[in-house]
Amino acid sequence: MMQRMVQVTETTKIKNGSVVLPRELRATWKDAEVFLRSSDDTIVIKKMQKAPFWNTWKKLGALKTKINRKDIDDAITWARRRSK
Repeated sequence: MMQRMVQVTETTKIKNGSVVLPRELRATWKDAEVFLRSSDDTIVIKKMQKAPFWNTWKKLGALKTKINRKDIDDAITWARRRSK
């Protein structure tokens, strides 16, 4: 299901180093993990998305008991070494 994004353009304040989000955005950004990029007069805030694999991981059910995160991390490390 595609999530409807609220588009808001307005000024806001930075208080004690925290950006105050407009009310319209607070629910969809609550507890979001974000990426920040800044320059002299600009800050870009981008909501991070989980990798598609980890979304699928939740659906694997019983198979998850036979494969753990370390197995996956080891497989990724092996594949990266092999591709060099």
